[in-house]
Amino acid sequence: MIPHEHHQHIYLRSRALENHIFIAAANKVGLEADYVYFGESEVINPNGHCVFKSLNNEDLAIVDIDLSSSASSKEILNYLDNRKSDLYRREGL
Repeated sequence: MIPHEHHQHIYLRSRALENHIFIAAANKVGLEADYVYFGESEVINPNGHCVFKSLNNEDLAIVDIDLSSSASSKEILNYLDNRKSDLYRREGL
């Protein structure tokens, strides 16, 4: 496995889920200064599912996204509804 490849997939899905947004990440491909860029640019939907993933070559993609899926993802997994803000509210503010 190429360094950071596994991390990229986890981080992209996590940010999409946490923020209920689409995430589009473009990654470089090839070798530069002894560092391997693995490509695999991705588009992740608000539910954390990959709707596009390129391979490890140069690619140009046009990806259609459904903006209404952001609203539906909030209904399914809205962790902010589970906050107990009274437990960490500072007195006097």
